[in-house]
Amino acid sequence: MVFIATIQFGQVEVVSATILEHFPDLKKRKELVVLAVCLSLFLLGLSCVSYVSITTTTTTTIIIIIIIITLILYMMIKATTIMQLQLQRK
Repeated sequence: MVFIATIQFGQVEVVSATILEHFPDLKKRKELVVLAVCLSLFLLGLSCVSYVSITTTTTTTIIIIIIIITLILYMMIKATTIMQLQLQRK
């Protein structure tokens, strides 16, 4: 049981560290990033262990993954736009 908790802690740390490295402005809000990662992983895991049909589980997982990818793309586009505006000011 401790081994499983260690693996999950490692997953959260790797994903949150990657996000924080890519978006340095979010380092001030590390707790929120970790919370978002935990919530995303929880929702993905919840859809996999629920007693529903495989179609519902697959659909839910795909919807959650699409939402996560959309949020990541939004953050990347926003960061790129901010960087371009900063370069234009110089």
